[in-house]
Amino acid sequence: MKKILATLFFVVLMIIMLLTSFHTDGDSSAAILTKKERNLYMDCFEIVWRTVNQKHFDPTFGGVDWKAVHDRYKPLISAVTSEREFYILINKMLFQLNVSHLGVAPPGVVQRLEPIVFAEGSIGLDVRWCCGDAIITQVTPGSPAHIAGLRPSFLLKTIDGMPVETIAEERLSLLEPPYNKRASITNEILGRIYGPAGTHVTIVYLDDRQKNLQRTITRKMRDGKAHLADIFPISFVQFETKRLENGIGYIRFNCFHPILSQKLMTAIRSMHDAAGMIIDLRGNPGGSPMVGKVLAEQLVETRRLFYKMHFRCKTVDIYLEPGAAVYNGPVAILIDVTTKSASELFAVALQAIGRGKIVGERSAGATLAADGMKLPNGALFLYPVFQTTPANGKKTEGIGVEPDIPAKLDYAALLNGRDSQLEAAIYYLTKRQRVSLR
Repeated sequence: MKKILATLFFVVLMIIMLLTSFHTDGDSSAAILTKKERNLYMDCFEIVWRTVNQKHFDPTFGGVDWKAVHDRYKPLISAVTSEREFYILINKMLFQLNVSHLGVAPPGVVQRLEPIVFAEGSIGLDVRWCCGDAIITQVTPGSPAHIAGLRPSFLLKTIDGMPVETIAEERLSLLEPPYNKRASITNEILGRIYGPAGTHVTIVYLDDRQKNLQRTITRKMRDGKAHLADIFPISFVQFETKRLENGIGYIRFNCFHPILSQKLMTAIRSMHDAAGMIIDLRGNPGGSPMVGKVLAEQLVETRRLFYKMHFRCKTVDIYLEPGAAVYNGPVAILIDVTTKSASELFAVALQAIGRGKIVGERSAGATLAADGMKLPNGALFLYPVFQTTPANGKKTEGIGVEPDIPAKLDYAALLNGRDSQLEAAIYYLTKRQRVSLR
């Protein structure tokens, strides 16, 4: 079994929803289990329970009698009749603890669980679930979706024949901690749009003239291949940096991957004269919190407490050590419901020390840190080993990061090709710039 470092922060697993359609080759999920298979599942069950019992960050288990949970689920696991039933039961057991970063995923499905990082094929589309609609918020120029005629503000109606309302309803009936409805539905929709490179996705959408159209689009292999850890598939890292209007710097990346540390330092140094800085964490599901530490160190001039890591038996203080070429201008951090894990920690920790204003919508609320291992049956098991709090001690697990400057998606702005949340960040920085010139 291979274990990922505790500093690797990833995912709110969407296990149970995925299992509603989980089958292995030959539909073995419906076959009668052999004695060997039953014994294998029992071994996995005991490993999972024992690991949580020994390493869960909270020795009180949030008030849950973890031994009683073991005794209740053991006979249920021993009586399972299918692979699918095993995964449903073991995750229901884990969800008794009501925390994020805790779950068991069947082999080979991580690409579906966290498509923004692990899916190899994309059509160049970003989507958010908002007010009962699946709204296209971004289309990459030159991408398959752009060539097919899709644009921001269009509404997805079906994906491969399934209405988005049905996708949302099924997802809501099977929410997992931290029970963020919009984040979970958005991720499920994205998981159906992304997929293996070279495969097709058929979508029906409503365009800006209120006309229903259908397109079958081929997923294109993504750039930015990078290795994360042996227990994970290949990841795909995206990074963007540019100058916006009024000399404002802009940085956006899709995960806190270790290979980005140097790029982030270089980007900040190249913008030392920027009138303001926007760090866009929308759609960023997390990664290594140490990458966030490296980025934050380029923004502070003195040593500062950044956050605390609360393990079961100790607390570790993480301090920022100022970088060699610090950017000292105003900083805005963009977040939304798909901002998770290390992204949330970075945002709230900078907010707590007064080094960045948070703009956008409340984040997902999944801010624990996980280790991981492969179970004897090949499944991926993630479990939280420490909880984080920023310097002001504010809790975000299950709550999310509250923006200083709330800015919702604006459908009318999307129709006109504008990003209302980005505009709010620009407006804040422009105001700061004007004040500093007085």
